[in-house]
Amino acid sequence: MCPDCSIRTLVQVVVDVGCGTRILSIFCAHDGAKRSMLGSVITGRDHWLKHGGLILPSNATLYMAPVTHPDRYGESIDFWQNVYGINMSAMLPLATQCAFEEPSVESISGENVLTWPHVVSLLTFLTVQFTSL
Repeated sequence: MCPDCSIRTLVQVVVDVGCGTRILSIFCAHDGAKRSMLGSVITGRDHWLKHGGLILPSNATLYMAPVTHPDRYGESIDFWQNVYGINMSAMLPLATQCAFEEPSVESISGENVLTWPHVVSLLTFLTVQFTSL
């Protein structure tokens, strides 16, 4: 690197897909938002990254582990046993099917994790495609 070169002369485009102090993300998560920046990373890479460019961080590991969450189960399933004094248990099969169809991003305590996490996917941001997600 030449001594007279600043980072501004070496880098033409910087795309920040982060979320700053994360306070807005915390507010959104508090209200139930599920947020992934991977799509923005892929789009930014495909649009602006030059050959030999860098993406930092360059990769991610996705883990999955079975958990127990009695409070969520109670809110989603047991709730139908007594809906404001009315037995709606006929809804239990549908509620059980629907309540856990979509992935859920939640904070749980370590005691609710039933076993060691398993690596589900290794993502390299320079090569990952939407179709492989």
